[in-house]
Amino acid sequence: MNEIIDNLTQLNTISQGIITELDSEEPSLDWIQTELRRREEYVNDIQVITSNNEIITLKVQEQESLRLGFEKFVELNRKIQATLKAKLEKQREKLETAATQRKAVKGYKISNSYKFS
Repeated sequence: MNEIIDNLTQLNTISQGIITELDSEEPSLDWIQTELRRREEYVNDIQVITSNNEIITLKVQEQESLRLGFEKFVELNRKIQATLKAKLEKQREKLETAATQRKAVKGYKISNSYKFS
């Protein structure tokens, strides 16, 4: 069962790294994508391990470690989703602002092209 706990710890470490990267000024989407793939591998490993072992045979301390690890994973996952949602909204706002400015510049250029006599 230590293998599950080790994989869960790695999974949470990767998740925390993704959050840190998302919080940076210019997050690397390639790096995040690579880390998400790594995260998926750990999730798959945990699924394989748990399908071959019965969780009921865990000691109380191991059960508690797993419970805390999975709670941390859920918390980090929610934070990743919230951060991605906030970044997406911020990008939408930037695009809307750019579109509005582009329309204003286009309107200005059109109005300047007419000569008033």
